[in-house]
Amino acid sequence: MNVKYLEKIRETGLKEVESGWIAGGAAAVVKDGKTVYSCGFGKADIANNIDMDEKTIVRLFSLSKPVTACAVLRLVEQGKLDLYSPVWWYLNGFKDAQVWDGEKLVPANREIRIKDLLHMTSGVLYPEGGFAGEKVGELMGTNIKNPDDGVLLSTVELANAVGKCPLGYQPGEMWHYGLSADILGAVVEVVSGMSFGEFLKKEIFDPMGMEDTGFSVPEDKLSRCAKIYDDKGNGLEEFTECFLGLADPMKCRKPMFESGGAGLTSTITDYGKLAYALANGGLSADGYRLLSAKSVEYMRTPALTESQKKGYNGWESMYGHSYGCLVRVLDDPANSMHLCSKGEFGWDGWAGTYFCADPENNMATLLFLQRCGAGTNRFTRLVKNIVFGAME
Repeated sequence: MNVKYLEKIRETGLKEVESGWIAGGAAAVVKDGKTVYSCGFGKADIANNIDMDEKTIVRLFSLSKPVTACAVLRLVEQGKLDLYSPVWWYLNGFKDAQVWDGEKLVPANREIRIKDLLHMTSGVLYPEGGFAGEKVGELMGTNIKNPDDGVLLSTVELANAVGKCPLGYQPGEMWHYGLSADILGAVVEVVSGMSFGEFLKKEIFDPMGMEDTGFSVPEDKLSRCAKIYDDKGNGLEEFTECFLGLADPMKCRKPMFESGGAGLTSTITDYGKLAYALANGGLSADGYRLLSAKSVEYMRTPALTESQKKGYNGWESMYGHSYGCLVRVLDDPANSMHLCSKGEFGWDGWAGTYFCADPENNMATLLFLQRCGAGTNRFTRLVKNIVFGAME
């Protein structure tokens, strides 16, 4: 790999900063067990003139989901969790689920299974998507007293309450983005007998050396935190709203709701360790077995029918992709929006955190931004193209 060529990533990032679209960002490429390139550009905190770099702590938002998938698959490997088990066995709120059919509530035609949650085909919605989503939104809204503290229900309490809300679809009918990963976090708690955060720390973060990853930020690390920015027409300004019922991890030392779908914070250095392990068949660069090779293979196997894929029609980042266990999986390179390898997989977060694990090249690519609604965007695609341009 032409490492010098990868400097184009930083050059491109600085152009995005100069344009005013982002405050700053960080990028990394990990290949064959080594970080061959990493950089920061722009500011993590404009007001305090703090630079963005590889050790800047960011809010992952939906990049939390692949971590949750790893936690679930670890329990599956250990013989403690069956993918075909009904969710209500662990969370009684999901017993006798009902579905909003567009006009009325009807009984679910079958039980929601753990597998449905992993593949986002459970019918559990975010606070959007019509009547069913509105009910989830009402639940969250009534349990937020202080936006900094987020939802004042525990992870399991919230999951059981969501289980009593109507589903947006019959289980297995359609892929639809929603709170499935958050429900899985609660399942992990029930099965493991420890809090979700404790399980992640014991099974993933500590053994992987991910020392800056968790559901809150210790006070002695607050100076390394990036601000999130939005542009509502007058240039970049700090975003401080309570999003998806999440506590502010920079202010709340111990959130009640540990969101497996969006609650984690991390650095690009930390997350790069996990991303590379997934690219390397579950084995970290330091020799820790995060998952077995077969579990990673299962995680990245395209799992959706053509009918289920209709749920993400119009999502540019899903062009050419199917979906595995809380990750997109590229199965049709000709329809991808960027240079790619068949079989690569990963996800992104609402504020522009992105990773892609590429088993064919034993490589992981990461880009961390903190810009509202960024997701996978034009800049992400440019970075991906540069990485493939550096391949020799």
